[in-house]
Amino acid sequence: MTGQTSISQSEVDSRYKKLKSEGQGGGYSLNPDIEFTKELVKGLLANEKRYGYMACPCRLSALPLPVWRCRVCGYLCARDDPPELCPICKAKKERFERFI
Repeated sequence: MTGQTSISQSEVDSRYKKLKSEGQGGGYSLNPDIEFTKELVKGLLANEKRYGYMACPCRLSALPLPVWRCRVCGYLCARDDPPELCPICKAKKERFERFI
């Protein structure tokens, strides 16, 4: 496949186990369809290699707006300017940084 990033099955399996463990530690479960979930993990790994971060493979990686990250809680939003207050932790606008 031309232009595609090569991802090994061992990379997928390793990241799947890590994500599953981290999710369970936070009270979350991955989709029980393991084959489907591993395909998503493969897409996350490919985007991490392409863009330097794990962009969800089901969303656009190139957004028309900048992405802002709250330095307090990690909340992300795509808009021209950061919000006045973080909707999650209520941090002020000054606590946001340009993420993408």
